Amino acid sequence: MIAECANILWKKVQRGELMPDEAKMASQLLERAGIETVSMHGMLQWATESRCQFFASGL
Repeated sequence: MIAECANILWKKVQRGELMPDEAKMASQLLERAGIETVSMHGMLQWATESRCQFFASGL
């Protein structure tokens, strides 16, 4: 999740949607937000299989 947030902020800077200082401030706010992360190690196969099954079902 942390890498995704950094990626989103970087893309917004590249597109001119945020100034670099704004992206830095946003990253600081996210770090202070108290969001607790947990390891996703071992979840990739399960997540991939469940998404493939979902889309194969036509839902």
